[in-house]
Amino acid sequence: MKGGRVARIRLNPKDCIAIVDVLKRLDLHPAGMSFSQGVSIVLSSTLESLRQHSIIPRREFEFTEFMAMFPPDRLVDRGRKVDITNAMWGEHVQVPPLVPEPPDVKRRRLRYEELLFKKKSDELNWTVEEQQEFLPLIEEFFQTS
Repeated sequence: MKGGRVARIRLNPKDCIAIVDVLKRLDLHPAGMSFSQGVSIVLSSTLESLRQHSIIPRREFEFTEFMAMFPPDRLVDRGRKVDITNAMWGEHVQVPPLVPEPPDVKRRRLRYEELLFKKKSDELNWTVEEQQEFLPLIEEFFQTS
């Protein structure tokens, strides 16, 4: 028997695809692997990266103490969990990144959002220079999700 806890979660489609991307980046090919195994590997790898960069601490002996805040899962608690999730996130779960964007990327993203707003709301005053500045930002930040 393995130590730890079992977690049953639903991932949004872009995170499902990211699981495969990370497995490929780790040079682990998911053929024959269950999706749950892939998620477990990616989560472990990501958390180890956070530990190595001192974003989260390494812990050895606090498991029982820390897990006390999460009572054992019971089927009858499912409705309560859904209510908690909806209260925290609403219908659209938008989890903030733990590792912030570097300042230069943040500046470019802000400029992209400013130009996008202007293009949508004031297209008559849209200049050729703004279009030239906007094109590389579209490639960097445009997301279809």
